[in-house]
Amino acid sequence: MISCLMPTFNRYPQRAQLVEEAVESFLRQIVVPPHDTELLICNDTPGQTLAFDHPRVRVLNVPQRFPTLAKKLRWLIDQASGDLLCRWDDDDISLPWRLHLSVDQLGDRLEWHPSNYWYCPPGKVHHDAGHGNDHIQAIFRRELLDRIGGYPDGTWSGHEDADFTDALKRAGLWERGPELPPEQIFYLYRWGISQHLSGRGGGATMQETYERLGANPIAAETFTIVPQWRQDYVSLVRPRA
Repeated sequence: MISCLMPTFNRYPQRAQLVEEAVESFLRQIVVPPHDTELLICNDTPGQTLAFDHPRVRVLNVPQRFPTLAKKLRWLIDQASGDLLCRWDDDDISLPWRLHLSVDQLGDRLEWHPSNYWYCPPGKVHHDAGHGNDHIQAIFRRELLDRIGGYPDGTWSGHEDADFTDALKRAGLWERGPELPPEQIFYLYRWGISQHLSGRGGGATMQETYERLGANPIAAETFTIVPQWRQDYVSLVRPRA
């Protein structure tokens, strides 16, 4: 089983499309025999419930917000059924071959990630490599967590990806990921459509931004997720003939 871990918070109703496009990205994934796949959505927006009825998608509504993103991800891992794990951020796009290619490249390794992706500020798309942390694109085995002392339980939100990489390096398990050819790049890292912790501005720390976002007004009602892509992202990254 491959478990995709999707933390989300207070996206509805203004930014519902982010969640819906991320779920649609999961549903479009190419089958990865013999593995089954599941998407776990952790919504810790107090008073707000997300609903979606699908045999491979589990929505976990938690009544209180987690104090850090790392603790939220650790909790998601505890709920997951899979021996293979990957993050599934709610504001990015994973193209349909992500899981199939990742499992193929993982082989006998404990962890695998590419080092390049499509960077997508509003209205643009271009290739990028060697910037930021590649953990959001990674696939890893559950047994890896025993080797590094569990998923990093950082005090500050936004550092868990770098902490994960640092833990791999300390354990002698880190390998630099390859640059995929353009037709195999599967991750669209979107910028400017939501508040990234790393794009905090104003001198605030990522944890301070996490807490500030938690103080925003909340629509305390139930929303049904309607998966859909707002555009054809496969065509977006394919060269025109």
